[in-house]
Amino acid sequence: MMRIFLALLLACTLNLFLLQGVQAAQSSKVALLLEDSTDNNEWFQTLAQGLQKAQEQYGISYDVLVCTDDVKAKRRLFLDAAAKYDLVLAATKPFHELLYYNAGNFPKTHFGSIDLSNKASNILSVTFADAEAAFLGGAIASLSQESPTTPLGWLSDNETPATIRMKGGFLEGARFINKEIPLEESQMLHDASSERVTETALTFFKRHIPVALTSGNASTVTQTAAQKNKAHVLLLDTGSTKNQDDSVLFAFRKRGDLAVLKIVEAFTPKTVKVREVVRRSWSHVGIEMSDVDSL
Repeated sequence: MMRIFLALLLACTLNLFLLQGVQAAQSSKVALLLEDSTDNNEWFQTLAQGLQKAQEQYGISYDVLVCTDDVKAKRRLFLDAAAKYDLVLAATKPFHELLYYNAGNFPKTHFGSIDLSNKASNILSVTFADAEAAFLGGAIASLSQESPTTPLGWLSDNETPATIRMKGGFLEGARFINKEIPLEESQMLHDASSERVTETALTFFKRHIPVALTSGNASTVTQTAAQKNKAHVLLLDTGSTKNQDDSVLFAFRKRGDLAVLKIVEAFTPKTVKVREVVRRSWSHVGIEMSDVDSL
């Protein structure tokens, strides 16, 4: 009789625990911190899409919090979110830095670091094999050159750990094919005008130099200029990988939506993982690439 009573008590306790776990997952509040509207940035859009999918799959509630002001304002936003939300996601350089210095002050809050490894007991990082994809782009660009002395172009609007990784991978891939191939770089301001971007792109295109793009803001303008001048670009984590015209030699983009899903899933009660860096490659559907079968 005592065994039956204990078994029933254990079953009731377990069911109550599982019910609380489900309720905790469904009531989790998630904040995504951005420095610009999702309307103006494809990377931000794919992150927000990941939150929408997470809401459908795990029943979370979420807010996309945007701060376009200075570092102090971003810090206030971060601290406020860390105090109010169960999970806070950072996916850009300013918020990565704030996460690094402040996550330890909020031990009960979970954090997600997307596209940068940031190790702490309450942080899960998801990074991408973007240097490997950029390596392939560099090799393709080098193979496309008729003259071994013609340089390759690199156009970006800011320097981040991700763009540094991609530039290194791109150059390694290019020099795997041609050890002497030079790389010409140009850095655009984040808010550069379309005219200024076109002018810069033409300095490459007039010399038949294919340009690798990591700037979401400049990529559309530069691609349009490439089409008009019968030139070539490589889209490294910017723009779509689908239905591209002949001006695009190669394209890849990181699946930020899947990174968001991975982090939300990891912090549900049954699957909490800490002190871990998840690296996503194309074999893990973390990176989507254009078709290179014909190369």
